[in-house]
Amino acid sequence: MTADPGEVFVCQFARQGLSPRAGATLTVVETRFHPQTGYFGYAWLTEDGERAAGTDRGLDLLDSLVQAMCRAALELLGAGRPGVHLVCWNRKAIGLLRETLTSGPATPAPQLSEGTRALLARLKPLRHSVTTQNDPCKDLHRGTAEAEHLAAEALQAAHGLRVGPQLPDAPGPGAPGTAEDGPDERDDPGAGHLTWQTALLRAHLDGGWCALPEGELPEGLDPHPRLRLEHRPGPASAHEVTLRRRDGRWELSGIRWPQGLRPGVLVTCRWPHGTDRVTASTTALPVPERFDDVEFLHRYDPQVATREHAPGCEQHRAVPHLSDVGWVLRTLRTLGHLSADGTATLAEKALVRNCQRLHMPRSQVARIGRAVQTLLQWGRIERVPGSIDEHGHPWHPGRTGQVRADLLRYVPHVAPVDASARQDADGAWPGRRGHAVTGFVRRLPPGRQASGEQLDLHHDAVLNAEVVDRPLPEGYTYVRPHHRGSHA
Repeated sequence: MTADPGEVFVCQFARQGLSPRAGATLTVVETRFHPQTGYFGYAWLTEDGERAAGTDRGLDLLDSLVQAMCRAALELLGAGRPGVHLVCWNRKAIGLLRETLTSGPATPAPQLSEGTRALLARLKPLRHSVTTQNDPCKDLHRGTAEAEHLAAEALQAAHGLRVGPQLPDAPGPGAPGTAEDGPDERDDPGAGHLTWQTALLRAHLDGGWCALPEGELPEGLDPHPRLRLEHRPGPASAHEVTLRRRDGRWELSGIRWPQGLRPGVLVTCRWPHGTDRVTASTTALPVPERFDDVEFLHRYDPQVATREHAPGCEQHRAVPHLSDVGWVLRTLRTLGHLSADGTATLAEKALVRNCQRLHMPRSQVARIGRAVQTLLQWGRIERVPGSIDEHGHPWHPGRTGQVRADLLRYVPHVAPVDASARQDADGAWPGRRGHAVTGFVRRLPPGRQASGEQLDLHHDAVLNAEVVDRPLPEGYTYVRPHHRGSHA
């Protein structure tokens, strides 16, 4: 049986030149370049799970890719890795990096930006620890899909920019590269499959739809394809959906998402050209994870999890009923500057303004400072020194030449879940018949405290007359209404 491309980190061709005995780290690099502004998001992932993402500026797509590969190699080698094997889909970028590191001129290629050339100069003394290979495979493998998504989210979070699929022109005569690079299938947008990955939002699940990649779509797509949903451990299902254009973007509507899917779960979609069949699938985590109070059984996007599971997100109200600490957490998680791991950072002096921007009731605004101190004591947020750049984005650690500022950071608590001993919140073991469980108050282990989200849920339950109208006692938490056996 052939392995699902979405389960494979990279294709075998991309491993050429990788020497396991030398201890080189297989690393996939991706960027998302915005030509109108020059900003780009970049990301890299190693086969053993390390990842990083960020943004910078470049001259073009090629420049952004070379710069991103330099950053990945320098960071990994600087962290003590004995070698790095860089994989990138763009063979021009791979060829230019090889040429410069091996036999290139003293001054790197003039078509690259000054920042990229400086990074190349730093990397050149370490060239014997770096190998490269392009990935020409037409299938979107797991490593590339994750890197693409992280790069796009970094660009969106830092600069509010989104870009669609980025396909370079076919390489002309004399372009950097070698014959062993092989054909670059992605230079032909009509070959293979239309493949994309998205992190589900609450709007997707509630509205039964999913956006397609930005940009022009291949001609001849069936307006009513049949969608096959694969979300284990449940059985696969299939039904007809509709291809439509809304607000300038193409999307599939009429999707009946499997019960139990949660916002933040990553879904990979594949639509073979010339067919009326679309497959949407999730991928199980090797070990289930708890992201604060939300348990994920499938791969998810930490940035989306931070936003979509912020306090008040399940109330479906324009202005949710929240406690003081709930409003601070909601503001940090909704408007804070996101990092790839879901950490959200906001300048402390901007907190009041941003709470009001989310329509926090006036009666609670004066208590924001006390709520911050409470969250700091609970360890739910942290205060760190940093800086603010020219675009108003916070940075930690602070950067030279930027305005110094005190920052507040929400850092999600992520921990593995013991699958062999997993229990639902009310003590039910997996395998029992599913049924609804009403919300209730439960004692915590000694030394534990309810999180801000649980305090808000308890507050909401009191307003809705679901529990007795009294404060949540010290050492207790509130368990929200749920259905046994429903996990994402």
